[in-house]
Amino acid sequence: MALWAGGTFRWPLSGAELHEYLDRSRRPDSPMRVYRVVSAETGDWIGHLDLCPSVRNDGSGQIGRVLIGDPRLRGRGIGRRMMAQVLDVAFFELGLWRVELHVAKANPRARRCYRSLGFRRVRGMTLERMVGEAKYPTIRMALDRETWQKRRPQVVTS
Repeated sequence: MALWAGGTFRWPLSGAELHEYLDRSRRPDSPMRVYRVVSAETGDWIGHLDLCPSVRNDGSGQIGRVLIGDPRLRGRGIGRRMMAQVLDVAFFELGLWRVELHVAKANPRARRCYRSLGFRRVRGMTLERMVGEAKYPTIRMALDRETWQKRRPQVVTS
């Protein structure tokens, strides 16, 4: 949990904690936007991510805490579609020119998903996140608006 969310969430993750997180993002002073995926069949909250435009006002933003909660739903393209919709918001509604994220080196499924969307590793940008006494390397990846405009038709129609 700490590897994925830093100090934002605690294990075991509860619905109440997710709702508090969502409520904090709705405050007028919060630059963060939380997007969630809700099952069309059940109405259950099955995934989410957050997008935060840079406080430096440099036209960039950061995506974080990407999650499909139920492991049985992973690998079905839900995360990819969720990311694609939020990338459209970032680039076409917010006018950002670059979006970055950090992904655990130990999470090849997420890295493949992000690469399929056009994200590329930022060379020389590997960070280590401390979880207890253990160190876990994370990789910084980035996607610019021009690349997304070229990749988008392939992603949205697949």
